[in-house]
Amino acid sequence: MLFLNAGLQRNASRAVDPFAWLREDPRLLAMLKAGVIPIDMPALTSMKYIEEEGLSVFDAVDNKAGGSGRHLNPLWVHMAQKWLKDFTHNLDEEGAAEWMP
Repeated sequence: MLFLNAGLQRNASRAVDPFAWLREDPRLLAMLKAGVIPIDMPALTSMKYIEEEGLSVFDAVDNKAGGSGRHLNPLWVHMAQKWLKDFTHNLDEEGAAEWMP
């Protein structure tokens, strides 16, 4: 498996595939031919704010209180929940659940 973490790409548009350039790269094509499965990990643009509260993405999904004692902005909680839903879908779509504990 090769995780393509869109959060590491700096791109102004979410509509653009941040890995379009990579998908045509001969090195990736060789990896695909050898059986590597690429899995897209969506960007979580609220992660900065989640981390500032000392929380993980999973804490945010569960709407846990941060280091300040307050809960996160509901929008950030929603974004984390959507990120997990989308990422889980991508894992399931590629059959990664069979490989993971």
